[in-house]
Amino acid sequence: MARIEGAPGAAGTQFRRVLGHRPEVARQWAALDEALRFEGTLAPELKEQVRRALAQHSGCAFCASLGEPDEQSHDEVTRAAIRFALAVNDGAAAVGDDAFDTLQRHFSTPQQVELMAWICFMHASEQMGALFRLAPASAQELRGYEAWLTAGFRRAQRQVQSAAPASA
Repeated sequence: MARIEGAPGAAGTQFRRVLGHRPEVARQWAALDEALRFEGTLAPELKEQVRRALAQHSGCAFCASLGEPDEQSHDEVTRAAIRFALAVNDGAAAVGDDAFDTLQRHFSTPQQVELMAWICFMHASEQMGALFRLAPASAQELRGYEAWLTAGFRRAQRQVQSAAPASA
């Protein structure tokens, strides 16, 4: 059972309903989630694989239930991002220079900053879910999450295509 029940009248997932006790925080949290997840130079699909990997170690049953990492599709870049995220999850102060050296081989400086912001945001979100003791996602919540992700991935892809120079 969740430690904090959702706010009366709040909509969305368990997480969003609990944040609904502070609607201004819920709005800003959701906006930051959308911006970090679907905008930037890193593929949203890579960010989702990082989120899924972190979720398996966060203690948040809700977060973990939203999908396990798809290890079959992990290329070297995705594996490097996940290894870094898991190192941060174990304790940011203990992340060594070798972990940053690996990041520099795969990501530009702006991409490293984007990845670290995403990792820290997801870590915070998942820690909150663990503190709230959220239950695993219901079938309806999982379907809603998957639909939201699919729409966000499509929106991000359209933005990339519209930003690409026209071929001659």
